[in-house]
Order: sequence, then C-alpha cells, then structure tokens
Amino acid sequence: MRPAHLLGYRDAAEGAGTLSGEGVVDTVESRHGVEHLRGMLQAVARGDRVAFEGLYRATSAKLFGVCVRILPKRSDAEEVLQEAYTTIWRKAGSYDAAIASPITWLMMVARNKAIDRARSTDSERVLDPIDVAGDIVDSGPAIASTVEADDDRRRLDRCLEELDATRQRLVRTAFFDGATYEELASRSGAPLGTVKSWIRRSLLKLKACLER
Repeated sequence: MRPAHLLGYRDAAEGAGTLSGEGVVDTVESRHGVEHLRGMLQAVARGDRVAFEGLYRATSAKLFGVCVRILPKRSDAEEVLQEAYTTIWRKAGSYDAAIASPITWLMMVARNKAIDRARSTDSERVLDPIDVAGDIVDSGPAIASTVEADDDRRRLDRCLEELDATRQRLVRTAFFDGATYEELASRSGAPLGTVKSWIRRSLLKLKACLER
C-alpha cells in the first residue's frame, strides 16, 4: 500500500514540502528526539499507522531533499519518496539501533532507492552528496542534527567498506532495503545457511568498527 494512501495525503511529496511546526523539530532533535524516532519505528514495525504518520511528518522533508539531490526530475524524486516510505512501512522491523541512528537509516533508505532509480533510467547526472541538502526547504531536522546524521552516514560507509564486496552488498540490502534471508539467498545464489552466517559475522564486524 502506498504511504500517501496510508496517511490520507493526495501527494506524499507535496506533504513533504509543506509540513511545519515545532513538533517536527522536537521529534528529531536531542537525545529524547532520537529515542522518540526509534519508538515510532518500532511502532511502525508493529503496523501502527498513527506512528507511521508521525514518522512521515517528522522526516519526509529531509528524505525528499535526499531524493531531489540525486534525481534530476522532480517527478522521479516524488515517486521515489513514496517508494522509500513504502519500504519503511514494510521493513521498519529491520532497523537496528546499534548500527545507525533513525534519521541516518531513513536517509539511507531514500538514498538507495534514489540511486536505484537513477541507475534504472540510465541517468548521466553525477550523484551529489546528500550531506545537508541545504537547498531544500526543510522543517526538520535542524542543521545540528542533520550534520550529526551525515557524520553517522560517513562512519557507516567507512565501516561497510571494510567488508568484502559480496558481504557489503548483502548487509546494505538486508539493513537498508529490509530484504529477508530467503530473498538474499535467492539473489546471491548462496545457500540460506551460508547467507545467515555471512550476515551475522558481517554485522558483528560492522558493530565493532562503529564502536572504535
């Protein structure tokens, strides 16, 4: 089901450009705000539509900024934003707070979807970094939390690069796209038990790297 329908919005991207209010900033700022986002993700994983609406309101402007930075056509960015929230709705249970902050995970889901779209349409545009997305009107998070999220993304990218290409691809697909072990085994052509072992060992290595 499309997130716009879940939330009752006519257009998810239109909502992303117009949301405002102190509650949005409070949702993503401070330690309490991070815990609140984590709580909403946990509730979304249980199928809570009210929590999903709150998550969307708090983060959609930032995720739309990520999509616009990567995709040259606004219509593509709007479609990818909806695809990202469809994935978030279906795969929120795959989020692991030990690996990334909530906003970092959400931004990476959107970034991966946008990159997939750019590749599928043979886009020749150079992919811009998502660092701050300062040219997009954004009601939250504010600069401090955005920079912190971007720093988390850089650290996560560096640690992922320590894994070999196959395991890096599997972890990215499992963590940011929410793929199941069975789906990963089918895509990679490796036995299910082998894939589980690869993912388990890779996550242990990744967590150790992030704790350094």
